[in-house]
Amino acid sequence: MDIGGMAGPQPEVIRLRYAGRCSCGESVAAGERAGYVRSERRVVCLHCLADRQAGRVDLGALAAEVVVPPAPGVAGGAARRRHGRLVAAREARLAKRSRLVRWWASLGPEPQSTRAWALGALGEERVAACLHGVADRGVLALHDRRVPGRRSNIDHIAVGPAGVFVIDAKRYENAEVRVRRVGGLFTPRRDELLVRGRLRTALVEGLVRQVDAVRTVLDSGTLGSVPVTPVLCFVDGRFPLFTKQFRVGETAVVGPRGLADLVTAPGALDEEQRLAVYCLLAERLRSMT
Repeated sequence: MDIGGMAGPQPEVIRLRYAGRCSCGESVAAGERAGYVRSERRVVCLHCLADRQAGRVDLGALAAEVVVPPAPGVAGGAARRRHGRLVAAREARLAKRSRLVRWWASLGPEPQSTRAWALGALGEERVAACLHGVADRGVLALHDRRVPGRRSNIDHIAVGPAGVFVIDAKRYENAEVRVRRVGGLFTPRRDELLVRGRLRTALVEGLVRQVDAVRTVLDSGTLGSVPVTPVLCFVDGRFPLFTKQFRVGETAVVGPRGLADLVTAPGALDEEQRLAVYCLLAERLRSMT
């Protein structure tokens, strides 16, 4: 019997003459059906066989195999590279112009479209520092991960006791951030995100594909349903007094202090499970750097 891409000897499904134990820890009684690798005298329970046929990853075994956790990646790395390419391209264009034009250009600031990438990198670095600051409270973080099949990236992924947090860092300098509830008697009620008084709910919608990519990876594991929370973190935002976070639909909107409270909230994932989830995400969502 071929078990979904397993390397090495393949187990065949038989009724066991003697009781055995699967590597996952489940006991199989004599007379029950299970997979059996004769050359290794090894028992594989039916649950593990089904997981392997479906391509699911045994997260418990994955965590047990980890000696050194995967590197988290470099926060802001992709944005830094993009900024560097834009600066180099501008300098190459100016090199073809007259000395007067180059002198005049040197007096002004970088174009906003170029400077935005440097500011974005700074924002990601501040969020990474915040997540690093709560590592001793059981939070594991990945940075600058590639979305499979797309050119976009995920700024940060945090794995905490309460689940997985997909974090998009935003840097709007000294901007007021608030939520407005609209709708009423004749229209559905909904929340809208306002930044500097302007409607920015599209920022929430931009997280959908990132969250979908993370959920697809988690569905390949064996932990069952792991909560996934989309997060917008405004590193320089001004929130209402005494407010650390609010919600727009399922998305948490926070500053750095609110982010620390969010990712360290108590939950059902123990240390081994968090490590297994972290390793699975690190393997399937590659670093941009």
